[in-house]
Amino acid sequence: MKATDVLKEYADGRRDFRGEKLRFQNFKGKDLFGANFSECDIRGTNFKEANLTQTKFIKARAGLQLHSQIFLLAGAMILVALSGFMSGWSGYYISWIFDGSTVEYKVSGWLTLASLAIFCITSYRKGLAGFARAVSVALAVAVVGALAWAVLFALALAWAVSVGGAGAGALVFTVTVAFAVGVPVAFAFAVAAAFAVAVAGAGAGALTVVGAGAFTVPVAVAVAGAGAFTVAGFVAFAVAVALTLLGYIISHRTIKGDSRDAWLREFALTFASIGGTCFYGATITDADFTGSTLRNSDLRAKSLIRTRFQGVINLDLAKVGKTLLSQPDVRELLINPHKGYKKDYSKANLRGANLDNANLKEANLTQADVSEATLKNADLRDSNLTEINAINTNLTHVYLTGACLEGWNIDSNTKLDDIDCQYVYCLKNKQERRPSSGDFQPGEFSKLFKQVL
Repeated sequence: MKATDVLKEYADGRRDFRGEKLRFQNFKGKDLFGANFSECDIRGTNFKEANLTQTKFIKARAGLQLHSQIFLLAGAMILVALSGFMSGWSGYYISWIFDGSTVEYKVSGWLTLASLAIFCITSYRKGLAGFARAVSVALAVAVVGALAWAVLFALALAWAVSVGGAGAGALVFTVTVAFAVGVPVAFAFAVAAAFAVAVAGAGAGALTVVGAGAFTVPVAVAVAGAGAFTVAGFVAFAVAVALTLLGYIISHRTIKGDSRDAWLREFALTFASIGGTCFYGATITDADFTGSTLRNSDLRAKSLIRTRFQGVINLDLAKVGKTLLSQPDVRELLINPHKGYKKDYSKANLRGANLDNANLKEANLTQADVSEATLKNADLRDSNLTEINAINTNLTHVYLTGACLEGWNIDSNTKLDDIDCQYVYCLKNKQERRPSSGDFQPGEFSKLFKQVL
């Protein structure tokens, strides 16, 4: 169905477009208030700056179309191959350790090995940013070395660090992109390992092994001259495979939201969302994405007020910018609101969140911002609501018995209707019980706080 047909029928009063195929349609800036796009195929569709208030996308399929996937997958695989090529050269330079022809070769080999050791340790523990700092130090040492030793030696150090680190760093970046775009993991590693080992083995003049085992690529042996399983070839092979595996570890934790390389994840998701469903700048208020698939979509909306994301698939692979979806723990709570039991959401940005029916029993919401959010029927029993910001929040029929309300911030727009509460505490550590004896009668809690306001 074309966008022009949808808009024409919408103007004629139709609101139910369930099950329609709306791939690659353009609704930029359009008013789609109250429309129902449940179970629609909206891959590649543009909702930029549209009004999507009370719009339903239940079980909709967003993200990339097939041709966009193929294009981005091809780009990702080219990057994987190039990074594998660079990693292979790193292994080749390390094999110079066993080349007895010149001292410079041995020095370059050892320094490349040292740079990769620095990369592995710092990247695993501190992220790629930590590695960048380590490279800066290494290059500074190279400059100092140029003054104290031969210029050739200093340049060898700089070259070793740049090749070894760049190859390994590029591999981490491209594998992360492959994760975000959807490249099959085994296939991505097969390509990377193939290029890395091929370059390393050819440079060492020994053995070239293209993947094996988990990489699902047949073994191919190329013997140069009278070469066989030489020490240099084995070292080059080991380095190439090790870098590939390290790339997987760092990329996997990055795409899962590890804060050490948040910039890398953001960049990879930006790349992977090219051509995907776009909600950039849209007004998404009281909308419903329950059970939808949002991988490779751009959700940097102007507002995400009271929008339901329960059961959404691949929300962690959508570009979300600085919205409340950027917080992994909050994102998980929105997807699975029943998993908030005893969790810590202190100082969390839950502004405008849809937490209806959420299980937040005994949760810590100290200084959290739930203004403009909806928590209808939520379980907040024995929770810590100290200094929580609940301006214009819907707390209708919330279970509040035993909660701590010290310094909580509410106003006349905070809905306190039909609260289920026997007693609360006005100070932390269960102090200042209200009422001091007995329990609130039905409706008494709401009446009391409305009088206070």
